[in-house]
Amino acid sequence: MKVRFFVFLFFVTALVSSCKKTECTDSEKATLKDYKGLDGCTWIIELGNGERLEPVNLEDFVGSPVEGMKIKLSYNIDIEMASICLVGKVAQIICLEKL
Repeated sequence: MKVRFFVFLFFVTALVSSCKKTECTDSEKATLKDYKGLDGCTWIIELGNGERLEPVNLEDFVGSPVEGMKIKLSYNIDIEMASICLVGKVAQIICLEKL
């Protein structure tokens, strides 16, 4: 009986520790902007320096984006993908945290 309890406790601990949120490293603060009014655009990420990114995988990190949402993110712009919106660099989000 004790063995089963310890095995159960081990699996629960492993499951909980694997679900912990990790913080983004080397990230930048930014704001989500709704560009749906422009042809071919959806959500744009505006960095603190004014540069804009066109994320290809925002829905993987934010289920319901909101205009003006403050975020912190890490991203990759070295991807082979063309832009339809043409207002910023196409970017793949690596990590995103809501602020």
